[in-house]
Amino acid sequence: ARFETIQGSPALLIDGQPRPALAYRGTVDPMTAHGRRQVAHFRDAGVHVYAAYMPLDKAWEDRPGRFDALDDRLRAYLSVDPEAQIILLLRLVPPESWMDAHPDELVRYAKGDDYNSADESQRVRRPSFASALWQREAAAVWQAAIEHLEAQPWGRRVIGYHPCYGIYAEWHYYGSWSQQMPDTGPAMTGAFRSWLRQRYGTDAALQHAWGDAAVTLSTAAVPGVA
Repeated sequence: ARFETIQGSPALLIDGQPRPALAYRGTVDPMTAHGRRQVAHFRDAGVHVYAAYMPLDKAWEDRPGRFDALDDRLRAYLSVDPEAQIILLLRLVPPESWMDAHPDELVRYAKGDDYNSADESQRVRRPSFASALWQREAAAVWQAAIEHLEAQPWGRRVIGYHPCYGIYAEWHYYGSWSQQMPDTGPAMTGAFRSWLRQRYGTDAALQHAWGDAAVTLSTAAVPGVA
């Protein structure tokens, strides 16, 4: 599968045949009766490309059966539409147990220290974009999921992989929609100080740029909302 421009418009080519760049993008669960009806509606309308959104939190631990839920959901699409071609959106949020074990890897919000909502547009509890530990583990889970699917018969129906993170899986910086940013947690603070060292090199240069004789490369804090 690939995208090309044909007669001035984007087209999705599958096995060399152009199709409209149109996909069913639903958040319904294909394991439910409602979800299966939705897939059937699009199948009957001649739309056989699905953007399927699936979390990877249950696959974070390396154990037998870690991708069972992923396999079951893909097969659910195919059981309703045998012609289905799937763009797989894999959500890279770890399980709650991971966040419990790694509090210093999480986002902390300039507007408040508490996690006030499960809504990702608010102060949700999530690993920081700057967390090197989350980056390594998310990459490992991502790679393992793809390698697993490529070895399954139903994996041949996956025509694209899309990594998802940030607000509503769209890579927006957590807190940015509701003025809760910046991320002031330990992981982002460490990354910010590393960036300052690369940019300024010395305490004296940083102090001159900031107009602050007390700030140093090892103590500089991420700025607040204002």
